[in-house]
Amino acid sequence: MGLPLRKLVLATNENDILARFFQSGVYERGEVRFSNSPAMDIQVASNFERYLYYQLGENATDCAAFMNRFQTEKCASLNQPDGFFDWFTADAVTDDETLQSIQGIWHQFNYLADPHTAVGFHLAQKHRDPTVPMVCLATAHPAKFDDTVDSAIPGVVNQHSSLDALLGLETRKTKITDDPDALKDFIRARCLSGH
Repeated sequence: MGLPLRKLVLATNENDILARFFQSGVYERGEVRFSNSPAMDIQVASNFERYLYYQLGENATDCAAFMNRFQTEKCASLNQPDGFFDWFTADAVTDDETLQSIQGIWHQFNYLADPHTAVGFHLAQKHRDPTVPMVCLATAHPAKFDDTVDSAIPGVVNQHSSLDALLGLETRKTKITDDPDALKDFIRARCLSGH
């Protein structure tokens, strides 16, 4: 899109399949480790195949072969020329480092960060070149992760009005048959009725 980026810092937690790939070219599934940053608790990245497709020159055959090898063998690798991964710096953060990052952001900037933002910020600081501006974007509201935030900064007020408004409300659910058309009908009916 024309934004003059030098590099993207790819931040992962201890589920570091992407960090390992961008460091070695090996995409290898491991065991999922549950962490303080649960949206990163994965071993197959949802957007990886799209990235791979473009990196392989939009060659769908090569992309499919790589992903099929990964699916069957739980490991696939790319032997690419130097500079192939130069767009990225990739690294992983432990749960302890995530908590330290939440604390550090709070003490330095008086900003309460969610654990996913803290992972990114930790690695942004670690890999920052002081001669190049670094942008770190927050990814979620910390109130969604109150236990983790409270572990990092006990007693801090961690609320969001939208979440607070849900407290005490009745849980509502609707059973729908396992049928795509039934789901479509349900959504259409809800949209037309304004719910």
